[in-house]
Amino acid sequence: MDAFNDPLLALKSFKQNEYDLLLLDIVMPKMDGYELYERLKEIDSNVKVCFITASEMHRKELRKERQCDLDRDLFLQMPLPIKRIVEEISRRIDSSSP
Repeated sequence: MDAFNDPLLALKSFKQNEYDLLLLDIVMPKMDGYELYERLKEIDSNVKVCFITASEMHRKELRKERQCDLDRDLFLQMPLPIKRIVEEISRRIDSSSP
Protein backbone atom coordinates (compact mmCIF):
# COMPACT_ATOMS: atom_id res chain seq x y z
CA MET A 1 0.00 0.00 0.00
CA ASP A 2 1.25 3.45 -0.93
CA ALA A 3 -0.10 6.82 0.16
CA PHE A 4 0.63 10.21 -1.36
CA ASN A 5 -0.34 13.76 -0.43
CA ASP A 6 0.87 15.07 -3.76
CA PRO A 7 -0.96 13.88 -6.91
CA LEU A 8 2.07 14.63 -9.09
CA LEU A 9 4.24 12.37 -6.93
CA ALA A 10 1.52 9.71 -7.02
CA LEU A 11 1.48 9.90 -10.82
CA LYS A 12 5.26 9.73 -11.03
CA SER A 13 5.37 6.68 -8.70
CA PHE A 14 2.46 4.80 -10.28
CA LYS A 15 3.24 1.39 -11.77
CA GLN A 16 1.00 -0.64 -14.07
CA ASN A 17 -0.67 -3.73 -12.53
CA GLU A 18 0.57 -2.79 -9.04
CA TYR A 19 -2.72 -1.92 -7.29
CA ASP A 20 -6.12 -3.54 -6.79
CA LEU A 21 -7.87 -0.23 -6.17
CA LEU A 22 -6.89 3.43 -5.91
CA LEU A 23 -8.62 5.86 -3.56
CA LEU A 24 -8.52 9.37 -4.98
CA ASP A 25 -9.78 12.53 -3.35
CA ILE A 26 -11.56 14.75 -5.84
CA VAL A 27 -10.17 18.02 -4.47
CA MET A 28 -6.37 18.07 -4.40
CA PRO A 29 -3.71 20.71 -5.00
CA LYS A 30 -2.00 20.93 -8.41
CA MET A 31 -4.36 18.41 -10.05
CA ASP A 32 -7.91 17.26 -9.23
CA GLY A 33 -8.75 13.62 -8.68
CA TYR A 34 -10.43 13.20 -12.04
CA GLU A 35 -7.42 14.55 -13.94
CA LEU A 36 -5.16 12.21 -11.96
CA TYR A 37 -7.52 9.34 -12.81
CA GLU A 38 -7.33 10.16 -16.53
CA ARG A 39 -3.53 10.28 -16.43
CA LEU A 40 -3.31 7.00 -14.49
CA LYS A 41 -5.66 5.32 -17.00
CA GLU A 42 -3.17 6.23 -19.75
CA ILE A 43 -0.57 4.15 -17.88
CA ASP A 44 -2.90 1.30 -16.87
CA SER A 45 -6.28 1.16 -18.58
CA ASN A 46 -7.48 -1.52 -16.15
CA VAL A 47 -6.85 0.45 -12.97
CA LYS A 48 -9.82 0.53 -10.58
CA VAL A 49 -10.52 3.81 -8.83
CA CYS A 50 -12.79 4.94 -6.06
CA PHE A 51 -13.24 8.69 -5.61
CA ILE A 52 -13.71 10.04 -2.11
CA THR A 53 -15.02 13.46 -1.23
CA ALA A 54 -16.38 15.31 1.75
CA SER A 55 -18.22 17.69 -0.55
CA GLU A 56 -21.54 16.72 -2.06
CA MET A 57 -21.17 19.68 -4.40
CA HIS A 58 -17.92 18.39 -5.90
CA ARG A 59 -19.35 14.90 -6.22
CA LYS A 60 -22.43 16.17 -8.07
CA GLU A 61 -20.42 18.47 -10.33
CA LEU A 62 -17.98 15.74 -11.28
CA ARG A 63 -20.77 13.27 -11.95
CA LYS A 64 -22.63 15.83 -14.04
CA GLU A 65 -19.53 16.69 -16.10
CA ARG A 66 -18.52 13.06 -16.63
CA GLN A 67 -21.84 11.23 -16.39
CA CYS A 68 -21.14 9.08 -19.41
CA ASP A 69 -17.72 8.04 -18.04
CA LEU A 70 -18.30 7.46 -14.35
CA ASP A 71 -20.46 5.00 -12.49
CA ARG A 72 -22.04 6.27 -9.28
CA ASP A 73 -20.49 3.39 -7.37
CA LEU A 74 -17.07 4.96 -7.87
CA PHE A 75 -17.81 7.55 -5.18
CA LEU A 76 -17.63 7.42 -1.40
CA GLN A 77 -19.18 10.38 0.39
CA MET A 78 -17.22 11.26 3.52
CA PRO A 79 -17.33 11.18 6.44
CA LEU A 80 -17.85 7.47 6.83
CA PRO A 81 -16.93 5.19 9.72
CA ILE A 82 -13.73 3.26 8.96
CA LYS A 83 -15.63 -0.05 9.06
CA ARG A 84 -17.95 1.17 6.29
CA ILE A 85 -15.01 2.38 4.19
CA VAL A 86 -13.34 -1.03 4.48
CA GLU A 87 -16.61 -2.77 3.54
CA GLU A 88 -17.10 -0.56 0.48
CA ILE A 89 -13.52 -1.01 -0.68
CA SER A 90 -13.76 -4.78 -0.25
CA ARG A 91 -17.01 -4.83 -2.20
CA ARG A 92 -15.46 -2.88 -5.07
CA ILE A 93 -12.40 -5.10 -5.22
CA ASP A 94 -14.52 -8.26 -5.08
CA SER A 95 -16.92 -7.03 -7.77
CA SER A 96 -14.11 -6.11 -10.12
CA SER A 97 -12.31 -9.44 -9.89
CA PRO A 98 -12.55 -11.71 -12.95
